[in-house]
Formats: sequence, C-alpha cells, structure tokens
Amino acid sequence: MKKHNLGVAVVALAGALTCSSALAVTATGTINHDIHFGGTIADDAPKWVWELPQNSIRFDLMEKDVVVDSSTNTKSWDIFSQRAPAKFLEGYMEPTVQGVAMQGLNADVKYLQNGIEVTPVYTTNHQSTLALKATGNKDTTAIDGQLSLTLQPVLLLAQAAKAGDTTIIAKQLADTGVSQANINARSAYVNAQSKLASQQSKVGATSITYDTNSVWPANSLADGTEVEIPMIGGYASTISAGLLSFPKDAEISQWESVITVQVQYK
Repeated sequence: MKKHNLGVAVVALAGALTCSSALAVTATGTINHDIHFGGTIADDAPKWVWELPQNSIRFDLMEKDVVVDSSTNTKSWDIFSQRAPAKFLEGYMEPTVQGVAMQGLNADVKYLQNGIEVTPVYTTNHQSTLALKATGNKDTTAIDGQLSLTLQPVLLLAQAAKAGDTTIIAKQLADTGVSQANINARSAYVNAQSKLASQQSKVGATSITYDTNSVWPANSLADGTEVEIPMIGGYASTISAGLLSFPKDAEISQWESVITVQVQYK
C-alpha cells in the first residue's frame, strides 16, 4: 500500500502499470495450440496529483465573540461565523489508459495529528467532522484546547458514453464524499469541477455534462478494472465549519492546531 503525507510541498502520487493477457486450453493426448502474449505500452501510468492550496489558514478571533458554557467549563468560538469555506485537499486524476487495467487509483484520505490517526465522524449528507487538539499560548504556558472541523469532500469522475464522443459525463463516486454535493457542498463541488476540467482535453473532450441525479459505482476505480473508455477525475474538499474551545477561565492570546493529511490507496 502506497502512502504519502502532504505538508508544505505538493505531492504527486503515481500508480503502477500492469498488463497481461493469456489464453487457457485443454486437450487429451496431444496439444498444439498458440498462446498469445500482449498488451499495451503507455508513456506513463495514470495517477492522482494532489495539492494543499493553503498550507496555513489564519483565524483571528475576538474575545467579544466567545460563547461560555458553564456546564462544561469551556468557552468557544465559531471560527467560520463570518467567512466562506476554506480550501483544503484538492487533486486530479490523469486519464486512465484504454486497454490497461486500473492500478493504484482508489484513493483513501486519512488525517493525523502528532502521528496518531484522527478518525472522522460522518454526519448529515456524509460530511465529516474531525476532533483535533489545539494549543493556546504555545510560546508561554501552553493550554490544551479542542478544534472541531467540518470537512466537505467531493470526488467527481468523468468519461464518454462511447468511444470518440467529445462530450464526457461527470458524476460523483458513490459512497465517497458529500452526497448531492452540487447542493450540499457547493464550494467544494465547484472546486472539484475545476480540477476535473483541467484534464478534459487529455481525453479529447470539448465539454462536460454534469449528471447530478446518479453516481458512478463505488468500485469504479478498483484495482484490476479493465479500461474500455478513458476516465478522468477531480477531487476537492473544503472546511465549512469549525469550533475552537478552551477552558472557561484560561486567558488565550494565540492558538494553533496542526494536522497532517495522508493519501494512500486501497
């Protein structure tokens, strides 16, 4: 299993190219039959190319906006109360190759903090919430806090209905990301469209039709899937909401929370 961490640098993940063909026969007594070996040769195996558009996201908060909860002895800020969703992980999938079985394209995004995986909690419409640790006053006397982030991931795949078509059809991949994202995660959906469109000329497409009423099967990128018509992909996620919390009586002048994004392949 390949895995890569995304930090300051943009990371490109390459899949492996495998191709084989064989014919099995049986006979009694003697056998005289050809076995044909063959396949295709591509310049490069298709891969996902990933980036973090923002490696640092700053939130300057006002003390007057804090909400105190005496029952839990905490105080909290809604860090997205007056701002649009922030770009998070984005990427595009290069075209699959006709006649070449897919390999290493079924991405699995994971999140880590201090080397420990943070498991998302899936909420309405398959949004995911991450419960992270935050640190206040790191340069003086550090105070532990919490940061809850709501992520809206969207994965689009597109291919032509038949070979030679110049219009390709884009749909979300089933069981991956926010459902009905064109409505429920509009910002991430638009960003995923942009990533997808960056690859359309590579499959000879002049236009993309977005089908929001159906989805691609969940196993569309499974290893070993034979490619009859090339397919491209676009992925984007945004942070749409966040809640920062510290002990009620703590004096906080600055804070931070650091997360590692890891992409590996199923």
